Amino acid sequence: MAYLLGLFLMLAVLFSATAGNNLVSGLWDSIADKAAHFAFPKSEKEILISNLGSDYGLLDRFFSESTDSLLSSAGVSDQDKAILRKAAEAFSKSKNTVADLSSIIEKEKGLVKTATDKFLDFLKPDERASPEPTAIPPQCKLICEEN
Repeated sequence: MAYLLGLFLMLAVLFSATAGNNLVSGLWDSIADKAAHFAFPKSEKEILISNLGSDYGLLDRFFSESTDSLLSSAGVSDQDKAILRKAAEAFSKSKNTVADLSSIIEKEKGLVKTATDKFLDFLKPDERASPEPTAIPPQCKLICEEN
């Protein structure tokens, strides 16, 4: 039974590597994400920003789809159109503010989380930076002498 399980796992790795979907890397990323979520759950600030961002989806759809039709409508007074324009501008500014807040909160990591992220990033072989090629100055001559 163990032989069949091992054979199945080896074939799955082989076929995933040749098919290009890289089962092992996807599995590692999934495990790392779940471990990070378990070890470092979202704080109240992150949950609040996430909820606010999802609420902004509905407002964004309203302002992107129906604002133009309301502004071009003849049944809406000029005063209401001006108020609608101001509301759309205020919404876009507040949306940018929420995006800035989420980036600030994301940058506020604790010492342990930063160290863990660096360690996990080090373990990902595909994302490691390769060394840059060596540049040889033009005044240097590379001559191989034959003896």
